[in-house]
Amino acid sequence: MLDRSRAHGPSARDLKPAPDDASTAHYWLMRRPLGQPLDVPELPGTLRRSDLCAANAQAVHQLLVLGQAQGGGRVLDFSQWLDAFDLDPECDRQLCFVLEDALGIVAVAHCWTSAFIRNLVVHPRARQRGIGHSLLGVVFAAFVEEHGRELARGGRYDFVGEAFGRGRPATGFSSDLNVLTRVANRAAERVSVILAPGVADPALDARVRELRAGGEVVVQALPGQACPEHDRHLALQESRWTIQQGSIDDPRS
Repeated sequence: MLDRSRAHGPSARDLKPAPDDASTAHYWLMRRPLGQPLDVPELPGTLRRSDLCAANAQAVHQLLVLGQAQGGGRVLDFSQWLDAFDLDPECDRQLCFVLEDALGIVAVAHCWTSAFIRNLVVHPRARQRGIGHSLLGVVFAAFVEEHGRELARGGRYDFVGEAFGRGRPATGFSSDLNVLTRVANRAAERVSVILAPGVADPALDARVRELRAGGEVVVQALPGQACPEHDRHLALQESRWTIQQGSIDDPRS
């Protein structure tokens, strides 16, 4: 947010407030450290999140237009704005975050699939309550848990090769393999694994199949190999294979 009492230049660096700006503190409130897990603040008062839908789309758009009138920016007219969710690969209804209370729409954050926050508006009747700060936390946490930005970016590149004599519909994306690896590793660390001992027992085989059918991850020890990582294990108790908490050093013994 800038101090509207003084002019700002056209370049990006001119948008950073000077130390004497009246709204410098608000500028820093919009910052989030992306190198660590993000805490999603609780929503103040009686606010609740809502999905963008046909019933509230008009009110959501009206609040965005109000924000444009009071703070600048650009918002398409209603029909174009709504059609963009079906026609523009940068638009996704799941990335239009809406907060409301008993009186109606309170705040909106309209984001693009490239993790760009296009508009964030809080209704004048609900300002000075920390709602924008809370909504921003929801937005940052939504793209990827514990990551804070998109895993891949791209979209449609129709007729990009037309200058070379062959125009055709096309899509494309780019991603960072290092980022994908880090996120995948974090996801793998959160998976609970059950270890089954490497013994020949039809009852054990049936129990493993039962657990896997129920969505559990079950790995079985193999002769002569190190014990796979796990946090639970199967143990034979009273003629039945039951799940026990914790790991064991050698499931083959």
